[in-house]
Amino acid sequence: INLADVQIKYWRMRTLVWQHIGLREPTQKQAIEKQFNEQYTELAGLLDTSEHEAGLSKEELGLLRNERQAFLAYRDYCLKLFELSKTADQEQTIASATSSGKDVAKAVLDSLAAHVAYTTRFAEQKEVEAASAASQARITALCLAVLAGTLLAWIGFAMYRNIVPRLNKARDLLKTTESSLDFTRRAETLQQDEIGQMMTALNGLLGRMQANLREMSEGAELVASSALTLVSSAQQVSGSSAQQSEVAADMAASVEEMAISISNVAGRAAETSEISNEAGQLAESGQATIAQT
Repeated sequence: INLADVQIKYWRMRTLVWQHIGLREPTQKQAIEKQFNEQYTELAGLLDTSEHEAGLSKEELGLLRNERQAFLAYRDYCLKLFELSKTADQEQTIASATSSGKDVAKAVLDSLAAHVAYTTRFAEQKEVEAASAASQARITALCLAVLAGTLLAWIGFAMYRNIVPRLNKARDLLKTTESSLDFTRRAETLQQDEIGQMMTALNGLLGRMQANLREMSEGAELVASSALTLVSSAQQVSGSSAQQSEVAADMAASVEEMAISISNVAGRAAETSEISNEAGQLAESGQATIAQT
């Protein structure tokens, strides 16, 4: 509830009461009474709205009921005072307002003061609770910060223990492979996280390099075997060439001997021809001698 609005309505009603006492014209008094009733209706509406608000304590509801009763008694008294103001003289009306009306007005003010005191006490209590909640929130935030820092440190340490050793193993594997050219080594893949996938890819790379080197070795062995075959064939061809050279030399010697024989035969034939010519000449000479005799 907004107590300031309630107090404003109350003081306007009191002002209207004194205006009613001070006026003489009945029409003016009637207008004041209308304004008074309007102010009371608005004030009662404020009290009704406040009573139906959620979260009100029993103490505050009791204060609102006391205020309603005090304002109702004040209105009833003011209505009687209005009738007295219209029929009696002004001094009598003022005397009644300052005597019996004093207790009614005091009851209203006391009810409002009690509600204001409750509101002040409630605000102070809420302020203390808010300060306590703020202090508790600071302590909770500090604890959460410490817990978060500890958790982050633990996560960092766990990640370090999980990541760095495996990366070191991969580094050592690469260094060993580089120095020994042993592509049969493989990295352990105990987990299928990012590092595990990297280890799997590294093992695949080493496997492919090993397969390529194996193919190159087999190709080199095949080339060496082919080279040995070619050397053997070359040696066989060389041996055959040597044999052919010997045969050719033998044939050349035979041909040379045949040439010598042919030359000898030719010489013999020439000698035979000369002998034949000499025999022919001797025959002719003998025939001529015979003829002369």
